[in-house]
Amino acid sequence: MQEEEVVKADLKAADELLSDATAKLRDALSATALNKQSVNVATMMLDTANTKRLQAMKNRQKIGEKRKMLTDKQHKLLEKAMSSTVNAAKKKGKAKVTQTATQAKT
Repeated sequence: MQEEEVVKADLKAADELLSDATAKLRDALSATALNKQSVNVATMMLDTANTKRLQAMKNRQKIGEKRKMLTDKQHKLLEKAMSSTVNAAKKKGKAKVTQTATQAKT
């Protein structure tokens, strides 16, 4: 769960940076005198936001894969436990039938 919170925070930070960069780029392009430095800063911010967003999405995918693996393991363990319980019950039932048959013969 903690990993998911970190990923959510990373995505939120990337989205905020993306919004800030877009606003900065819009302002730089709409100014009467084009400020090349402001455009460059906004472009770098957009690149950084995109990189952070991609990394957060990769982390989210890893968490999903990890969760699926754990769920699959849980299902296998439950199936194993259930089959063991059923087998034990069958053996117990056969033992009672054999014991009853032996008592009936005597």
